[in-house]
Amino acid sequence: MKLFIGLLILMGMQQTFAQNRTDPVLFMGNISNPFGISASGKQITTFSFEIKGFNDVSSGEAGAQVLVLGLSTTTAVSNPCNNSDNMCVQECVEYSFGVYQCFCSKGYEDSTTEAVAPSPLPQNGFVCEDVDECTLYPEPCGTGQQSCNNTIGSYNCTCISGYVVSADQESCVDFDECTNATSSDCDINASCINFDGGFRCECNRGYDGDGTNGNCTDIDECLAGNVTCGGLGTCSNTDGSYRCECIFGFEETNSTGTPTCIDIDECTDAGVSCGHPDAECQNTHGSFRCRCKKGFSGNGTHCTDIDECLGLNDCHVNATCANTHGNYTCECHEDFLGNGFTCNAGEMSYCFRARIVGRIELIRSGFLESTTEGIIRNSFGRLMVQYQRNINNFFVSGYNVTLEPTRRTILIVRICFNAISKTPDELGEIFADNSATGTLNRQFWSLRDYDECTENYLNCNDAATCENTMGDAICTCPDNRYDFGEMQGLMSGVTCMEPIEFECQGSSANISLLTPYWAQKYINVRNVFVNQGCTGFTVGDIWHRYICNGTVTANGTHLISAFKVADVIPPGGYAINRLDTTFRCIQPAQQNFTTNITSEDNVVDPGVQTDDNAESSIKPLLFVGGYKNAVVDGVRTGEKACVKLEDPNIPENIKIMVEELHTSAPGDDQKFTLLKDYCPVTLPGLEIETTNGGICFTMHRPQASTILEVQLVVNLCTIEDCPTPSCGRKRRSALMRQKRSEELKAISFLIKIDPEDTCDRDCGSGACLLDILNQKQCICPDHSIKTGDGKCKATRNGAFSNSDGSTSDMNILVLVVGLLAGAFLICLLGFVVYSRRRSSILVNDKQMEMKGVYTNSIDVD
Repeated sequence: MKLFIGLLILMGMQQTFAQNRTDPVLFMGNISNPFGISASGKQITTFSFEIKGFNDVSSGEAGAQVLVLGLSTTTAVSNPCNNSDNMCVQECVEYSFGVYQCFCSKGYEDSTTEAVAPSPLPQNGFVCEDVDECTLYPEPCGTGQQSCNNTIGSYNCTCISGYVVSADQESCVDFDECTNATSSDCDINASCINFDGGFRCECNRGYDGDGTNGNCTDIDECLAGNVTCGGLGTCSNTDGSYRCECIFGFEETNSTGTPTCIDIDECTDAGVSCGHPDAECQNTHGSFRCRCKKGFSGNGTHCTDIDECLGLNDCHVNATCANTHGNYTCECHEDFLGNGFTCNAGEMSYCFRARIVGRIELIRSGFLESTTEGIIRNSFGRLMVQYQRNINNFFVSGYNVTLEPTRRTILIVRICFNAISKTPDELGEIFADNSATGTLNRQFWSLRDYDECTENYLNCNDAATCENTMGDAICTCPDNRYDFGEMQGLMSGVTCMEPIEFECQGSSANISLLTPYWAQKYINVRNVFVNQGCTGFTVGDIWHRYICNGTVTANGTHLISAFKVADVIPPGGYAINRLDTTFRCIQPAQQNFTTNITSEDNVVDPGVQTDDNAESSIKPLLFVGGYKNAVVDGVRTGEKACVKLEDPNIPENIKIMVEELHTSAPGDDQKFTLLKDYCPVTLPGLEIETTNGGICFTMHRPQASTILEVQLVVNLCTIEDCPTPSCGRKRRSALMRQKRSEELKAISFLIKIDPEDTCDRDCGSGACLLDILNQKQCICPDHSIKTGDGKCKATRNGAFSNSDGSTSDMNILVLVVGLLAGAFLICLLGFVVYSRRRSSILVNDKQMEMKGVYTNSIDVD
């Protein structure tokens, strides 16, 4: 049967495909041919048919329009399928403008190969050959086929027993024996069940046998012993079934198809009465009884009212009980809110912030801004009446509704209740479960809790957490922040202050402790230790500040000033919390904070920022005596300190040029300018050498300092565009004419002076320098002069002068020093050789990791 159905579907698809609009079509036109003039002078015209082929219906209709509209001698034949000259041998379908299509009938195969110009495609329906379905398809008649006989254009079937031939003679269909009494032989107490190609008989429930006529006998269920009638009756066999004869108080039911006995509810019988208006019937198993209703006492025949107010009742302690017939009422005392069973003293008073849900733009459009609040207040009043009427234990006594200032796309109201019987959580659920029955400006509306946290409506601090609650929200500062607003009696979580402020200033730092925060942790900021020798002082009402020098250490790339901040426990005392934090200043531009918390105590984490990354990628490497020997423990005064600048991120055609070089004590405004506009500045006893990407200078010690701060201004320029310094008298004007790169970078770092350095001369504001004779000399910084004792003194206006203010005396002094230096030239050359040999012995030949220098965001290999 499935195969037969598939065959029919396949043949139907072939027929549908034959009428496809994408297949080739034909156009039949009527052509008029002028023949001549008759004897009477009239035009003689003959007519003929013309057929043209096209690839599909669309092109055929378009081509037909061109022929009909473009040629006045051609008209479309209106019914081409009825014309015997249409070339179709069997079937034809018409379209518009004389376009039609031929195809073969069902049962025939299209063998057409002929094309009709101008289309090159073979047409359909010119040659149709019979299809032998009996040989082409297996069982074309279906499952019940006995034989298949082919005919022209079709076929016919004969069927096996249980099947009959269909009306079109082309299939075998099932014969339903159960609908034909002469074909089935089932017993009167049996059911006939038809199936594809046959049937069977089955005895009905309550009978036993094979189902055929005379072979279904009654089953005696009572004799079989598997029927108990629920233990409440006697089984009685019937033909094909049984019944139960139930005892008194029970009746038979057969709702499930199996008879049994069930209890009779006498109380539903209108004839049963307990005889007293305050009694009620109570059904029992197989019977019933009468009892007094709730609120009455008695035996069910006689009932009297119980005065609950004299005994047990559910009235609240702050309510008055009033007895009624069979019941009682409770009423709350004055100044109490409730239904009598629950009486609140009015202590539940709070404000609830809610969002109006609805089409806000339409609700607002009907009111002026000044009247919107009043309209909402009136609608809310009606809503409260509705809630008190429909919701159990909902009571309100006094409230105020105000409209919160928000953007116009939302409506937020704040409802402050004088007394209400529901908690904020319960009220929020009521708002969510009960929509308002009224309207605002003819728009339905309802109330929902407003989540203040989604838009930070309460302006919580960035460090605080916002927790939405029903009707409100709570801003909470983290444990490592101090809530300043809460201390002032303002909203909490709005001002969250860091408990420690740390600011690097060179190798020193300002460390401020927030007094009230640490007091909450039971830590007295006055008992805090910050490095040896540091003392603190109070700033304002809430800060205690320490200004200290750090404990300086050096590694391969950085100079680190450490500040240990820890509380001190007095002798015999104990601590609940501990403060134990170490801060580090990494010079000059980075300021990194690190925290060292011990695991033995409950140490409070102040939660301050711990990283400050630099951005420069230029890597300065420090050497001594040239560019081969890396600095190990520092540089001594008089030695040649060399800085090599490298940047792995710049291309090969970029040149690094040092434009300026300044030195000073760390953080000191007094600068020693050693290089200006790419040219060395003359300072007695100090040498400067510049190379591509590097510079060397004579090491010197600022007054009372063990560190020299170096500041470089570096110019990154392409090789062809780099300036060419001219360091003569006219060097500045020459440099102004040079093309200058805009890629200027400032690099600052510290050089540790060798601990064994002996240059300790008092130079005032200047720096100590060991010259080639190993003599301790002083060099003066910018805007200073050298006094008669060799010390340096800053000048007010920056002009150079001696201690008496006479420039001529200073010039004479310089001239004398120059003559003395020339007189000892030979001795000086000998000492130069000795000094260079001594420098090369200080370190190994192999370049070592640079120590005692800090640069911005670089690592030294």
